[in-house]
Amino acid sequence: MKPTALPILLSGMCLLAGCTATTPLISDVQSITICQSDIKPGHLAWPKAFLDNEGNLCVIFQQITGDLTCESSHDFHQHPENYQIKLICMQAAPGSSEFHKLWEKICVSASSFFIPAPTPAPDGKMLAVSLPAILPQSAGLPPGSAIILESDDCGRNFTLRSVITLPGTEIWPNDIKYIGSRLYMASYDGKGVCHIFYSDDDGYTWSEPLEIVKSHDNMSFHEPSFCELSDGDLLVVMRTHRMDIPRHNGINYHFARISKDDRGKLYMICEETPLTANYIFDADGKISPSPVRDSGFGFRGRPYIQKISNGTIIMVAPGSFIAISKDDGNSWHSGLWNMGISKVTITDRSGTKPYNWNAETMILELPDGRIFYSWFLGSDFPFPPPCDMYIGGTFFRLNESK
Repeated sequence: MKPTALPILLSGMCLLAGCTATTPLISDVQSITICQSDIKPGHLAWPKAFLDNEGNLCVIFQQITGDLTCESSHDFHQHPENYQIKLICMQAAPGSSEFHKLWEKICVSASSFFIPAPTPAPDGKMLAVSLPAILPQSAGLPPGSAIILESDDCGRNFTLRSVITLPGTEIWPNDIKYIGSRLYMASYDGKGVCHIFYSDDDGYTWSEPLEIVKSHDNMSFHEPSFCELSDGDLLVVMRTHRMDIPRHNGINYHFARISKDDRGKLYMICEETPLTANYIFDADGKISPSPVRDSGFGFRGRPYIQKISNGTIIMVAPGSFIAISKDDGNSWHSGLWNMGISKVTITDRSGTKPYNWNAETMILELPDGRIFYSWFLGSDFPFPPPCDMYIGGTFFRLNESK
């Protein structure tokens, strides 16, 4: 029998034992600009960070330039004759915060870039999951599939390792990680259903998908991210929204828990516990349980969750939101953090205003003990011009005394 999950306490106040208001959970915060758009209007977005085989810190992101006067970022892939899309990789040496451009390449469309962060494989290759459009031969791949790519030069050149298909369903990959020797990939279908796949041979073959959750009670689920709990279960967090209002309003975050049987096959834990609940973030960063049908306005964009080497679980979401748990998710310190992000002047459909709302956030543990927090900054969806955006990153350390 599996132990019953203990209640999660989530709030904007510190709930961790020994925590005081005078001793911060994070310290040595350093925010930097990695790449600034030098063409106006311009568009820089969707950064993902990874470590290469030499321990260098790499950030891959997308740049779009051209006629951006009428299309939102979501529609850039529909009219490629009006713009140019590049995939760019920046690199910093171990222990450094100084980035230089490692490579750049032209992409076929806005759908042809690495969405989840690449991950190193045991054979020394870098593995990434993407949409088929990144490959010249993509026309011959099954519609709606996801592809696993391998590279030995940080993504400048890559070859196809495998194709993941789900008949009748589009696969939008969102997170890929090794946990032990098993490689997991979480995805969603864009219509409210999330899945997780796994591979026990480094991404050459894949399991049948486990359906994590599907649309119900006026809620749909998207952009799953996951980490491991100390008992070997997986904790998955997903963005949700109500289906009766515009797609980027009414956003909450939903948690699910996945376990493995004696043969390693995945199954859902369906008891009513806080680890299978729906949560809402308020304007102060406080997290509270929210009934499935009650979806107020929350943070826009995808969440990301990661467990680091000392067992701490870190969850990040747009708007400088960070939640930290040092006891396997039984209690959390959460809130909006001052990450030292300088405000820029943005003009969008709401007018001209100072702006430092970051999005597409993720964290990566570095060999020197620092945490790297990647993000981009710019005007809000749908990014009307002028889009004065930049790719940024924040280095910080966790206070081990907590």
